[in-house]
Parts: sequence; structure tokens; C-alpha cells
Amino acid sequence: MFFFAFIQREIKQQLRHNLSRLPKPKNDYEIVLPDTAEQSANDEQMDTTNDREEDQADIDQRRRADKRRQRMKLPNEFFVKIHSCFFVL
Repeated sequence: MFFFAFIQREIKQQLRHNLSRLPKPKNDYEIVLPDTAEQSANDEQMDTTNDREEDQADIDQRRRADKRRQRMKLPNEFFVKIHSCFFVL
């Protein structure tokens, strides 16, 4: 039992020693901001265009909305309500 504690202590000391040999992190960052005139022109362009790709959830939602609109166009007598489900005759 004493041997395992000794080995564990040695491993921790080696780890601390090896970690202390790593180079110190450099926290010197330079933040560069674009010109305000250029930025405002780009912001206006980005606001007017909505180039978002349609994912599967959007496609499914659009299809459900289309089906709902189509059902609303048909007269009510074409719908039969059975157990809270609608079936088109």
C-alpha cells in the first residue's frame, strides 16, 4: 500500500515538473475594428439580404403550412373528424 502512494506522489511530482517547463501563455491580442463608414455600409447590405439556407425543419414547417392552407380552401363538408384526425374525402 505504501508503495502505491509513493509511486503516485512521484508521478504527480514529474507531472508538475513537466508542466512547469511549458512556455508561459502570451496574452497579447490586438483588436482591429473596421472603419465606421465601411462598417455601416456593410451592415446595411447585410440587413437587406436574408440569405439563410433552408434546413429540414424549415422545409417541414413550410409543407405543413401549405397543406393547412390547401385544407382551408376546401369546403368544410369534405372533412370528416375521426378521433381528432382529419381525413379528406
